[in-house]
Amino acid sequence: RSLAPEGIGGAALEIIAEFEPGRAEAIGLKVRTGPGEETVVGYDAAAGEVFVDRRRSGEAAFHPAFAARHAAPVALVEGRLRLRVVVDWSSVEVFAQEGAATLTHQIFPRPESTGVSVFAEGGAGRLVALDVWELASAWAAP
Repeated sequence: RSLAPEGIGGAALEIIAEFEPGRAEAIGLKVRTGPGEETVVGYDAAAGEVFVDRRRSGEAAFHPAFAARHAAPVALVEGRLRLRVVVDWSSVEVFAQEGAATLTHQIFPRPESTGVSVFAEGGAGRLVALDVWELASAWAAP
């Protein structure tokens, strides 16, 4: 179930999101979304971990182990999770709880896969705050 306002997206973004997982089994963001593609950045409440799931993140056929879900333990602070996610053309960097856990992954989505959404699964959760900035390309001519 999506919790995000419509119209958020881009190929290069900085996102700061704060969640209250509540009864949700998983809650978080889907970035670089498009037809059949998404990279999921979330919190698994039962495991107490932040994760990046790139099983549907775009081109992954070049190696059988590339399309995978990776996680790191992280504790909620006063029932909340704060994520800073930096997304660009071929990577996703996640800083949970101000860097208490970090994950960095390459992704290879199609150029048109620029959507962003917020989700909660298995129960109600709450998006407390969401700030999104589109980042300029370092390769673009001034």
